[in-house]
Amino acid sequence: MSGTISAADGVDLTATSLTVDGISTPISVQENGSYSVSIAEGTHTLVFANGKYGATKEITVVNGENIADVTLVNGTWLAGNYGSLSSNNTPELNENGTYTVSGKDQMIIFPNTATSNSFTYEVTVNNITRTNDEAVIGICLTDGNNKLTVGCRRYENAQISMGVSASEESNVFYGKWSTLNTSDSVKFKFVIDKENSQILFYINNDLRFTFTKDSITPNVFEKKDWGDTLTSVYAEKIAGFFAESSKIAVGINGAFKYSATATYACSISDN
Repeated sequence: MSGTISAADGVDLTATSLTVDGISTPISVQENGSYSVSIAEGTHTLVFANGKYGATKEITVVNGENIADVTLVNGTWLAGNYGSLSSNNTPELNENGTYTVSGKDQMIIFPNTATSNSFTYEVTVNNITRTNDEAVIGICLTDGNNKLTVGCRRYENAQISMGVSASEESNVFYGKWSTLNTSDSVKFKFVIDKENSQILFYINNDLRFTFTKDSITPNVFEKKDWGDTLTSVYAEKIAGFFAESSKIAVGINGAFKYSATATYACSISDN
């Protein structure tokens, strides 16, 4: 069969690879995007990949000439699995990195963002509705083995948790600031600083937590109202984030215990 591959300007179309039903398959792609490939008769799933760009095509091959044209889109925010973590919510790929997520115990992992470089992950959350004031709206990082989530209840309270599941883990650390209000919207930001071996977390442009391989340091911290079940296991769970070969991916995580709906506009940039 044959067809034409198109993509954004600057993408080397000849570098496109192909899997058919999950099996790597030789493909010949010209500079203008025209391609040819040998595929057996029947119904197949074709996945074209070119760096962060990709496309999926369902086809049925019959006798004679078959044509399938595809457009590669930016797959930076493709949801899926990364290491021990599995997205339990996989919304349709949005090239702008904007997602509306509804439900209880929602987790989206973006494995295509995994990198060993320093970076900033910023998420603006709007249109928040909670079924209970304690429903957490949050974002996360993962090294593929553990997940570091920070999120907020409606008023005052921020919550840190670590684990691998979509639901609230038993390993939790709380922070409280009387001026913190995330009723309708909030901006979160993780700054992964490899040079200084630290991860900074901001809420509405204010530094709230600093994470190192040894400890969590709250900034202008008022008090914890509940028990801290994270500190005693923190060093063990965070170790992979600071390992020399670690590749950290980003995600969305929240609505622990209670259902919530919110729109997350995500961006990632190099430091």
